[in-house]
Amino acid sequence: MLCFLRALCSLKPTDLPLPVNVFYAKHMKSDCPNGGKLDIKKTSYKKVGVFLEKMAAEGILSLETIDIGTTRLTAFQKDHPKLQELEQGLPELSKLSGNTCDSDISFVDSTDSRFAVGNFYFGPPALKEVRMITPRIAPFFASAGYRMGDGIEQSEICHIVGAYVDSNNLRSAGSRDLINVNDLLVWICDPNLLKESPESTLAEPRFQITFQDLITSITKGLKAAYRITYPPESGLVPVITTDNKSLKLNLYETRQSAKDVTRIAGLSNFGIDPKPFTRYIQTKLACSANLTEDPRYGNSVVVQAQGRHITALSKILTETFGLSKKWIEGYQESAKKKSVLFTHIDKHLADLEEMTKEALGRKGTTFRPQCWRR
Repeated sequence: MLCFLRALCSLKPTDLPLPVNVFYAKHMKSDCPNGGKLDIKKTSYKKVGVFLEKMAAEGILSLETIDIGTTRLTAFQKDHPKLQELEQGLPELSKLSGNTCDSDISFVDSTDSRFAVGNFYFGPPALKEVRMITPRIAPFFASAGYRMGDGIEQSEICHIVGAYVDSNNLRSAGSRDLINVNDLLVWICDPNLLKESPESTLAEPRFQITFQDLITSITKGLKAAYRITYPPESGLVPVITTDNKSLKLNLYETRQSAKDVTRIAGLSNFGIDPKPFTRYIQTKLACSANLTEDPRYGNSVVVQAQGRHITALSKILTETFGLSKKWIEGYQESAKKKSVLFTHIDKHLADLEEMTKEALGRKGTTFRPQCWRR
């Protein structure tokens, strides 16, 4: 709670309205004491939206939903008792441990900074296949705090379905694997997977479905998607996309004004700001670099470097920025150097050939024991 209250007090009127994800990433996380790191996923709330909705119910702040999955913080009550306690430094707040923000909010270690570059890149994102909640299935997940358009992992789907079945006493007395279907499940399940219950009558038809078929039916009703999660330090909001193309960074060479240039498209999808990245490669590659638009990518901004640098950029993106090779379309490895062992063998064979020619007194004779060669 302390992190949340401190973050509210740090806001200025000009900061509002503020998307809740930005409020969490740039204010709540940065206002934790002793340099701690806050991770809402490790709390009972799981999602920042759920936590803030509870705070709104207590009258601390006001929220506004402007679109599906997009909520903004529009105002907060400066005269709320909890905020007044914080500002006045009352003992009730000072008793809070400097190592915790709330009994439900814990600190976690910061992300691995091995691939951090300057102050514009904090490491590669995590890509995971998820399911996007569709309008037809949304009512089922509403009780678990999910909304239409949210992404959910398969393991979480199984957990929520199991909890829903048990909390509504829908398991059949004869077999725990059989689920008695209520009105909501009838609406969202594939009718081909439903079976008539033994208790069914013409006046009151009842149906059942196996637990596995229930999971399958609900999963099929969701849309396959990918969640891109960025390091917390970046302040970037996780992105859910159904477009496989956005999961690729494109590296390619082309010609401009009769000169060879190398271009990189899709950097922002991986949390790399194109502008500072341009300055970075200018220094690393000792070449001219700039931002330009490319029609083949919908006139989006791409980074362009003078010269042919695919191999060098491939190495920078994988070794310095920590991106996987499979994420880079056009990745090219540098040519493998000749083995040091075979280099020494070639040298000794050349010396042996020279010595043999001298010994035979046949200047110009070519003799090389080919059986020793690779």
